[in-house]
Amino acid sequence: MPTGTCRARRDALKCAPALLDTAMSIAPETRARIDALLQQHRVVLFMKGTRQQPQCGFSAATTHVLNELLPD
Repeated sequence: MPTGTCRARRDALKCAPALLDTAMSIAPETRARIDALLQQHRVVLFMKGTRQQPQCGFSAATTHVLNELLPD
C-alpha cells in the first residue's frame, strides 16, 4: 500500500507494514551495529544531536532528565 494512502488515523495499523518497508530500509551494516548495541546494553537511546548539543525538543527534554538522574 503506498504511503500516500495512509491518511486516516484508523488506517495506521493497516498501513504500518508498508511504512516500515520504505522508511526502515537500512544498510545491513547499520542494522548489525544497532543489533549489537541492543544486545550489549539494557537501555539504549537514539536521539538527534549529542548530550551536549541536542537537536530537537525530545532530545533536549531527554538530555535534561538524564543529566538530572545521571550526572557525569
